[in-house]
Amino acid sequence: MKKILFIHQSADLYGSDKALLLLVSCLNKDFFKPIVLLPCNGPLVNELIKNQISYHVVPLVKISRKTFSLFGLLRLPFNILKSIHSINKIHNKYKIDIVHSNTLAVLGGAIWAKIRSIKHIWHVHEMIGNPVIVKSFFNVMLTYFSDLIICNSNATLKLISKNNVTISNKSSVIWNGINEPIQTENNKINTFRNQIGINDNTVLITLVGRINRWKGQKL
Repeated sequence: MKKILFIHQSADLYGSDKALLLLVSCLNKDFFKPIVLLPCNGPLVNELIKNQISYHVVPLVKISRKTFSLFGLLRLPFNILKSIHSINKIHNKYKIDIVHSNTLAVLGGAIWAKIRSIKHIWHVHEMIGNPVIVKSFFNVMLTYFSDLIICNSNATLKLISKNNVTISNKSSVIWNGINEPIQTENNKINTFRNQIGINDNTVLITLVGRINRWKGQKL
């Protein structure tokens, strides 16, 4: 049985969190044992418990805009060392075969896997085009610290692999899955249109996501 260490940057239940939950819940448990590492407690923990998925809350390196400040860059090596130490403890318990970093925001697993010569999968959900220094940083990490890159869309793949043959050659697109087909009843749509005062001739667009600048609601 392969032990897969899934490293994630939050314990919420937003897009990447739900994608991770669906993935670890649907793995064939006869062949794979998922172990999830989180930086804190939150709603995701309750769902992991419901699905009988092993998890641990440990210090992890989370990359944000603050990381690229002077103070953040000075703290980064210490945070990486703490993260590697935490993963070592987990490895001593489970003997990890594969590391899966869910989002670009977590670095510890990628560095630990490189040191240990363990296969590392990087699951990319983000599209980071600016600032250029941040994009370049992640491109370097993806180039040298991943064995396989999974992108959640063709647009994501196109962005990270532009002018980088190495990334392109080890990347694949796997769209986020759903548990069951979604069936929308016409009467429910009509009721909703009436509630918000939109007639049948008006185009209705639904955007699923948090209300944040980078989600594109303004666009």
